[in-house]
Amino acid sequence: MTRFLPVKIAIVLLITAASGRTADSLSVTSNGWTIVANGERGTLAVDHVGLGEVLKEARLNVQRGDRLQRLNNWTIRQESQTDLWIKTAQPPSAWIFKLGPNSLSISSSSSDAVLSAQAPASPN
Repeated sequence: MTRFLPVKIAIVLLITAASGRTADSLSVTSNGWTIVANGERGTLAVDHVGLGEVLKEARLNVQRGDRLQRLNNWTIRQESQTDLWIKTAQPPSAWIFKLGPNSLSISSSSSDAVLSAQAPASPN
């Protein structure tokens, strides 16, 4: 049984690596876009090569009556070169950020999803 332990560990590591990168903080760059997700702080930053800083201090929320409830306990995963996935535990939700050649697509599993952020304007 001891001889098979290293093989089992290697298989588990290969399955984990094949299913995408997971981290507390993750940066994904594709098609001119860069998204930096910081799960510990619960924030995102979005930049574009031609536009510069697009969003900063972005937060994931859900609408609860007349207030926003911040989504906490993120699990961040890079599913492909162009896809960043965030799952939240409280309350549960999933978000997908797709970095396209001419667009950034953001979708959520929650019909009450709200992304709040600062959108800096260029001085020019």
